[in-house]
Amino acid sequence: MTQIINFLNTLLPYVVLLAVGIVAAYPYAKQHNPAFAEKMKWLYDVAQYIVTQQATHTDVSGAEKKQAATDALLEQAKASKAKLTKETAEGMIEKAYQEGATKNETK
Repeated sequence: MTQIINFLNTLLPYVVLLAVGIVAAYPYAKQHNPAFAEKMKWLYDVAQYIVTQQATHTDVSGAEKKQAATDALLEQAKASKAKLTKETAEGMIEKAYQEGATKNETK
């Protein structure tokens, strides 16, 4: 089972790359060869789904960054002997993120 999972993990970037290629090529095919584009419509739909899923999957790194920042804040609070709950630390990190996002939007 582990070998299958490792194989799939190795294969995943190539599948995503192929899907991106299909999504990029479909509008060209639709414009220049509508009959062929109609035949590959189902493939385009599947490829678009894969690309969308992969794009949302990369959001995990944002969650990981938030978790790392929360952990660092909790460690710093512990080192300075300040009492800080995990929920409060998460709220502080989220507030800082929102303020940073707001500042970037106004620029």
